[in-house]
Amino acid sequence: MGGSTRIGSVLPYNIHKFQAWTFQLQWDEDANDEAQGMEVDATTGAQPTNAVVMFDRSLSFTIVHRMTLKRNQGPFAVLSEYNKKALEYGLPPFGNAIATFSVQAPMSEEAKKFCVNVKEDIHGIIQLSLAQLMEEIANKEESEMSDPSPLKDGEEDAAPENKKKVKKTNLVFATTRPLDWTDGKIQKAYQVELAMALKDKLAYIYGMRDKVGLDLALGLFGTDAEKAAFTTQNEAMDNCQSLDQ
Repeated sequence: MGGSTRIGSVLPYNIHKFQAWTFQLQWDEDANDEAQGMEVDATTGAQPTNAVVMFDRSLSFTIVHRMTLKRNQGPFAVLSEYNKKALEYGLPPFGNAIATFSVQAPMSEEAKKFCVNVKEDIHGIIQLSLAQLMEEIANKEESEMSDPSPLKDGEEDAAPENKKKVKKTNLVFATTRPLDWTDGKIQKAYQVELAMALKDKLAYIYGMRDKVGLDLALGLFGTDAEKAAFTTQNEAMDNCQSLDQ
């Protein structure tokens, strides 16, 4: 009896992961900053506040957003936390902090521009991928080498404009999270785990001793002489361990 078999085909598809809760970035206010404010992705313009929503709900990640700050007080911190709007979508009303990024910025009398890139990776983890100092430097050499264009009738010779270059300096930064453990806490947990493993090992050894040395379970398969020798060896080992302690 003949028959036909259908072979199904899988159509192309994509899996998109979305951010479930809205979160924002908040940074240290700079009281001496002559040009307070910030820019996000260089499109929204200056913001008169020290907090901004960087990743809204239902954004697909992996994604990177850039934030530019102007300040002159040296090292500063950027706090990543869930926005109050996230409470409307089931976020517990406590523990909204995600991470703190401490940037080692140089002190300056004038306001400097700093650029930080905030990334949400494929696992939904927020991290600071880049921190830079942006400095504009006039390029006088190109201005001196460029030949002035001939003037037409009635035109006046304008003052040459120095072209500016942007010098980018990578800055050192550190990340701390509320769930991070200190070295002391990690070592303490490690010692507790070792003690639990030793307790399980001793329980197994003494349990097997009882099964082999007594007329229970495995003891039924050995002679009296074998069980007596086994018990003697176990007692000798226990005595050695007691002396070592």
